[in-house]
Amino acid sequence: MVISITLFLIASILKWIFAPFLYLYGVIRASIIGNGELGKYHFDLAYSKDQYGNVVGKYFFNDVWIKPNGYKFGKPDETMSSVLGKNKRISMFRKFGESVANFLNWIDPNHIEKSIEEDERGK
Repeated sequence: MVISITLFLIASILKWIFAPFLYLYGVIRASIIGNGELGKYHFDLAYSKDQYGNVVGKYFFNDVWIKPNGYKFGKPDETMSSVLGKNKRISMFRKFGESVANFLNWIDPNHIEKSIEEDERGK
């Protein structure tokens, strides 16, 4: 456990040091490439943050957004949007989770339904 905590702290510190430079470099490089690469770059960043959020918020989301028998948050390779979509499919939202899902679907129609990752299974 000590090693896991240490690695998490080191990764967090390195992220804060390097992220601004790496992001700016990525934006410039993707802009030079063209052909929609800048949009893809931002989509990939959003997707990875969605996966990170699924893990970092798993205890809160499982307690506050879904009912006890719902499909659980917390798998590192799955997005929050996918988990929300699966819980909508089985009607396992609490009020706050339903509000978040409705907000995402308002921004992007059927977002959570389109985001379901069928290859991620289990509770």
